[in-house]
Amino acid sequence: PAPPPAEPAVPRGARALVWYTLSDLRVDDHAGLHVAARRSEALACVALVQPSRLATVRECRVVRCALAALAEELHKLGGELHVRLAEGDGAAAEELAHFAELAQADALVFHACPSTAIEDAAVAEAVQEATRGRCVPCPWAAGLGEPEAKDSAALNNMMDYRDYVRAGGRLTGEGLEAVPLGPPRSLPPQPEALAA
Repeated sequence: PAPPPAEPAVPRGARALVWYTLSDLRVDDHAGLHVAARRSEALACVALVQPSRLATVRECRVVRCALAALAEELHKLGGELHVRLAEGDGAAAEELAHFAELAQADALVFHACPSTAIEDAAVAEAVQEATRGRCVPCPWAAGLGEPEAKDSAALNNMMDYRDYVRAGGRLTGEGLEAVPLGPPRSLPPQPEALAA
C-alpha cells in the first residue's frame, strides 16, 4: 500500500473527528488537527485509551497527565477532548464508530504512526464500514513541518528562501530542515450532539 500523505485529505465543510492515539497527544506540529481545523465546519477530538496496553502504574499516570494537558490545550483553542476506553478485540473500532455516529462525522483524521499503522488502518476501515461508508479515513504521516523535501529543489515549491529562514527554517547538510507547525489559531465548533 502507498504511504499516507503528509496531510490528511479532509474535505472542505467536513464534520471531522480527530482520533488521538496515545503516541500523538499534542496540538503543536499536528498536521491532522491543523488541516481539520482549517477545512471542517465541525470538529470533535477523541482519545482512545486501551488500558491493557498500559503496563505499569507509571504509564497510567503519564497518560493521564498527557491527556489532561491535551484537554487544556484544546480548550484554549475552543475545543474539547473526549476520552473513551476500549478493551478487547474490536472494541477500538466499535467505540470510534459509536462516537463517529454521535458526532455525525464524515472524516476520521488520524496519525498513521509506523508502529501501529496496520492496526490503526484496520480500525479506521472498520469505522467506515460501521458508519455505512459515511466516516471516511483520513490518515496522515510524519513530515509534520514545512517543507518535507530533503534537497534544495524543494525551494522551488515553497515560499522564498529568505521568508523560509525568517520563519525559522534552515538549510542543513541533509537538505531543508522542517519548520514545526504551531497549533491552529482556533477550532471549529463541536458537533451539536456533543456540545450538550
